[in-house]
Amino acid sequence: MHWLDIHIYLGIFGPSLIVLHSTFKVNGLVAVSFYSMVAVALSGILGRYLYLQIPRNIQGHELSLNKLNDLDQKLTQLLKQRFAFTDPMIRQVEHLTASSHLESKSTLVFLFTLSTDGRKRRRAFNKFRRENPVVHKLAKHQVRAMLSLARQKAVLHQRIQVLNRVNQIFHYWHVIHKPFAFIMIIIMFVHITVAVMFGYKWVF
Repeated sequence: MHWLDIHIYLGIFGPSLIVLHSTFKVNGLVAVSFYSMVAVALSGILGRYLYLQIPRNIQGHELSLNKLNDLDQKLTQLLKQRFAFTDPMIRQVEHLTASSHLESKSTLVFLFTLSTDGRKRRRAFNKFRRENPVVHKLAKHQVRAMLSLARQKAVLHQRIQVLNRVNQIFHYWHVIHKPFAFIMIIIMFVHITVAVMFGYKWVF
């Protein structure tokens, strides 16, 4: 199992147990740890989403912008060679996402638009499929293959366009996520130590 998957599993399972343990009744110093834990868990959801927006290879390493552009060119050539896509059709595929105007948006609008773009892209692809003259000349399995390549190109093109912004937000996310995690862990150990010193015992 990938270490990130273990981290995410513990990040969900652990806080769930602590919430049950506290029964939402926290006060004093341990309340700081509790709400730090909540902040860490919620920010972890955002962090996971941002992580998925950064293209990676099969080993999980981030791809460089040059490699992403090379992959984008390969998808373009495949669409042209296998399905006779013209340059206007390629540009149409590239504009099926909302990436063209995202860079100028605020962070919250950027994240919201990025998260809802999948639904909009599906509608755009349905329209593209109906209006594309190439579709009517292909068998069903060829249409599926063509649309699969076009989706890959559209998504990749969007991620190339927003890569710098996503990396920037991911950097600031680390600045928020890690300190809350350290605060949570330190106060948690203080809480456990005090509880043991004052005679709290296991109920089992």
